[in-house]
Amino acid sequence: MNLSDRISTKFAEAKVKIVTIALNNNQQYITTAVINGMPIEVWVDTGATTVAINSEVAKNLGISTTDGRKVEATTASGMVALTLVVLREVSVGDIKMSNVRALIIEGSFPKMVLLGMSFLRQVEITESAGLMVLKSTL
Repeated sequence: MNLSDRISTKFAEAKVKIVTIALNNNQQYITTAVINGMPIEVWVDTGATTVAINSEVAKNLGISTTDGRKVEATTASGMVALTLVVLREVSVGDIKMSNVRALIIEGSFPKMVLLGMSFLRQVEITESAGLMVLKSTL
């Protein structure tokens, strides 16, 4: 057998993507995501149903709300105007998701983008000793 018969130049990208996020000093999981090609700091929030972005940040990210569905919701602060949109792509590390639902909230709250379950339900989440692990097999 010839040596070149045993060496392969084939490359296969790993099917499992893993991202680890350390708990910060405020006991929050904060990381950088890329939304529609723009990097931004996000708060990983398993209690948020969808990705949530305030309208000021959405504008800076180039997210248009003209095609979104307008809705209202009652919060502790009263009624808020929301627009349901679909983000072209959201990625955290090597984990990339297409067509992720998000709510654009009129005004400047929440201050930080909430990476909610519309992204997170597509990954396996584990947390132990101050380390969150996101694992995707997509």
